[in-house]
Amino acid sequence: MDSPLITAHDLRLLSIGYYIQAGIAAFYTLIMLGYSTFAAAIFANMTKISAESNAQQIPPGLLTAISILLTILIGISCAYAICLFLAGYWLRRFRNKLFIQILAAFNCLAIPYGTVLGIFTFMVLQRPSASQFFAVGTAAPPPLPTPPPPATI
Repeated sequence: MDSPLITAHDLRLLSIGYYIQAGIAAFYTLIMLGYSTFAAAIFANMTKISAESNAQQIPPGLLTAISILLTILIGISCAYAICLFLAGYWLRRFRNKLFIQILAAFNCLAIPYGTVLGIFTFMVLQRPSASQFFAVGTAAPPPLPTPPPPATI
């Protein structure tokens, strides 16, 4: 019941799913970058205004801590998007099965779409035919069957 054709098709579908998830993660990273730029502009103006009017000033370490935290979060988000893209790329080429499984486990935390994608990844990668594909490495997947020509009357 474990057909290599079905497994190859499912691995292609998983690859598309990882590309979509990578695009979503990259989009959220860009949104986070935009918000952090906006917050930096507001903090810069607040610091300038409070210095001119002798109002209560922002503690100097606070802005540094916030900028370091945002930089770390943006870096992690960017790395996550790149890893998702690599997982989609490697699923097409039947390589790095362990990396894909680890990323699928992390992907299960991205509710709801990532959870579904992670669970389906585990389900497909545990098949014996998937193990054969990944054991071969860069071998081409079996060709999909062509439909028979229409019958002539």
